Amino acid sequence: RFESDLYRVVAELRTDGKIIDSVETGFAAYCPTVRTSGIKLTYKDNYFYIGKQPVLLSGTNATGAIFYSGNENPLVWDRDLARMNENGLNILRVLHFSPFLSDKPAFGAVKPADLAVDKLPLKIERQLDALVQLCQKHNIVLFLSIHDWMPVELSDEELAAQRRFAKLIAARYKDVPGFMIDIQNEPHLDLPRDPNKAYPADVVKAWNEYLKANYGTDENLKAAWGLSSTQERIGSIPYLAGTDAWDDMRTFDADYFRNVLLNRWAKANYCGAKEGCSTMPVTIGFLQEYWSLNKLMCMDWVDFANMHSYNSIDVLRADMKLFDRRFQGKSVSLGEFGALPDHEKRVHGQDNPNQDIGRFLLTGHYLFGLGGSFMANWCWKDMDDVVFPWGINYTCGGPRKDILKAYRNQSLLMRQIRPVYEPPSVFLVVPVNSMLGGQSGQTIRMLYRHVDALLNAHANFGVIDDRHLDQLPSGAKSLVYPVPMAVSDDVYDRLKSFVEAGGQLFITGDISYDSLRRRNRTQRLEELCGVRFVAEAKHGVDWGSGDEAIINVEPTTAERQDMLFVHKLGNGQVRYTPVPSGMLGNPRRYAFGKLVEDSNLPNVDTDGIHQMRIQEANGSADFLINVNSEARSVRLRPAETKPLEMTLQPDGTGFVRRNKIGDYSAIESNGSIKIGKSTESLFVPAQGHFALLSPDESAIEDARELLVVPFGNCEIDLRGLPALKGAVVQTGDVIDGKWVALSESSDLKIKTTEETAFDIRIVAHKSRLVELGNKVASELMLR
Repeated sequence: RFESDLYRVVAELRTDGKIIDSVETGFAAYCPTVRTSGIKLTYKDNYFYIGKQPVLLSGTNATGAIFYSGNENPLVWDRDLARMNENGLNILRVLHFSPFLSDKPAFGAVKPADLAVDKLPLKIERQLDALVQLCQKHNIVLFLSIHDWMPVELSDEELAAQRRFAKLIAARYKDVPGFMIDIQNEPHLDLPRDPNKAYPADVVKAWNEYLKANYGTDENLKAAWGLSSTQERIGSIPYLAGTDAWDDMRTFDADYFRNVLLNRWAKANYCGAKEGCSTMPVTIGFLQEYWSLNKLMCMDWVDFANMHSYNSIDVLRADMKLFDRRFQGKSVSLGEFGALPDHEKRVHGQDNPNQDIGRFLLTGHYLFGLGGSFMANWCWKDMDDVVFPWGINYTCGGPRKDILKAYRNQSLLMRQIRPVYEPPSVFLVVPVNSMLGGQSGQTIRMLYRHVDALLNAHANFGVIDDRHLDQLPSGAKSLVYPVPMAVSDDVYDRLKSFVEAGGQLFITGDISYDSLRRRNRTQRLEELCGVRFVAEAKHGVDWGSGDEAIINVEPTTAERQDMLFVHKLGNGQVRYTPVPSGMLGNPRRYAFGKLVEDSNLPNVDTDGIHQMRIQEANGSADFLINVNSEARSVRLRPAETKPLEMTLQPDGTGFVRRNKIGDYSAIESNGSIKIGKSTESLFVPAQGHFALLSPDESAIEDARELLVVPFGNCEIDLRGLPALKGAVVQTGDVIDGKWVALSESSDLKIKTTEETAFDIRIVAHKSRLVELGNKVASELMLR
């Protein structure tokens, strides 16, 4: 009988009674009390909850090599997990798991059919049990990717095997409170271009069933596929794409069917997991790119949206926003993030820590500001013998890198928020079918531009795709619908009804093609937009920069304003431009204009600042990012409270939290802060990047105690805050699960050093330091 849940084993080599070498390892002993003691994680209303509190979570990743390396064991995991928890990281995603089901792990070592088992191999079973238990001990949610490097175009038999395996994993850990399933790491399915590639018979059968359901007869199919027509009859048509032409429907169908296959695969795995544990959160870690799959079409068999990204920040923010599925109750999360330029530097023995820190902060501020629920970086550490040079800890159990400290500080900032989803009144409508088929990248790039245009306008907006307009929230007042091009009659009828009932609709490009990409719906332009089709200027999506009209039109019942046509329809209004980008001349003059003004966030009167807001039950949180190439003084002038002025550096992140009466209870700035009108303002002189938090959520200017959270070297002068008179500054860290004071000073002019540039400071009267230190530790560790 074991007395502990974890044991340390040491082997020593002695000569003449002296220890000349030693090695240690450890093992976990099964303990049901520890196994069920983790944080009670649930997902609902677009956020993760710990108990009854919604939280914004940060986490990290580890490779499945931890199950193979001789330098990895439960003793090492225990130390790693303790450090994660102390640094505000409470999700550990483990991928590359399935290859280690083999006694000779390698890429492709385990095939889908090999998963038809009722029990895991003993070694990996015990290792996973130990990791699960240790995660619960340290308040870490284990997020396990159960498949890796496997196709999704599987036979029915292979699908049954994967379903069985998903059930096995979920059932084994159904009593564990902090456990989630990622069905597969980055599934993808190439567009079928190789006529010699053999697909499983079940896939070919499903493909032909899809064609039968969509076209009915061979004649209809041949008419639709014109460019790439086939002599085969429905029932024996090979799964193969056509040309890259936009109106090649064979390529469109092959692209669409990739997502049919993904959903077939996802359903099998999701249902298997839910058979094992109906309450366990399940998702899929999708790639960022749309060439692999269109993840917007693959959301039926997941509990929340999850993607990975290593793209540039401008692409990352657009990808995340397009994947905003909160209208379905499925907020976006980042299962992996990082930066390719950083990786390339390290491959060649170089590094750029400042770039890393900026990447982490920008990613977190965009993700959570756009409505996301959790983020996890790649990866936790530079392993001793499996080198991934992206770690936020040094090898051999070495110290934390500064990037981890910055990541921790951002996590502490996010822990202040108790997010609540409130549907906005403006929605960007994504034309999903236009993202498929030949030249689909044209549409995707145009959607990115519209996301940025709405962010530049400080619009508070959601996203919905046109296949789900029946789920549009009842409070929606305005829709922005870029480049719909080929629209089904059903979608068109929904849009028309929305406007007639009083809605506002903005359309760019064209809407006169039918769902088979034939221009035979020109009457829509007159009926919906109040213009008459005159001539085609550019065919399909061949629009170049997208800043010129792709069709020539003339007004019938619409009012013309340059290339913008305003048309009243029923109780609503349509604003239409044949310019795909919706941009009219001036780089900041977008044709949606007043359509989104009612939704705009309050009064950031500085150009080039992205402002995003999430609501709380007792206040709100604004995320600010400077996308200019130079520093900006950012002024917020909300009508309901005092004005605020702060500095943001290029690509700098800012944050403002308001309490229930509108006072600022947290401010993140890249320099000095000014609160109030000029005659009665409070000024905090500062240099560098930092945040001020009021622990009791009172106004910063009246707070008797503050947390100072730096993101690098900075100077902050708090001597002008009268409520802090008599306070001291304690610098500390969370070590071994407790707040540990490192230094103390009575000087309220704080100046960091290179060694203390990321250390948290408590500013309060001495009698309050212990309690506030415990509060910091509790917030980071979710205790």
